[in-house]
Amino acid sequence: MLGDYYIQYIYASTAASVQGDCPLGGVPGIFRFDLNLRRGWNLAVFSLIAKGQEVQTLELASKAVPAEAAWFFGD
Repeated sequence: MLGDYYIQYIYASTAASVQGDCPLGGVPGIFRFDLNLRRGWNLAVFSLIAKGQEVQTLELASKAVPAEAAWFFGD
């Protein structure tokens, strides 16, 4: 659903920035990257930011964790 998200950790061996768009595989849409990584573990928010009739835009970005986020532990 539009506005859905999850949080993931990304490890970077050096500081790096990654920005850009690429097509989604298997479905019509765009995968947008906007990451500013520091060395070590980084939080990133993966979210559905736009959805049209046939095209959706997913984003993986260095953003603050939304206040309403719920954390779950899985095996």
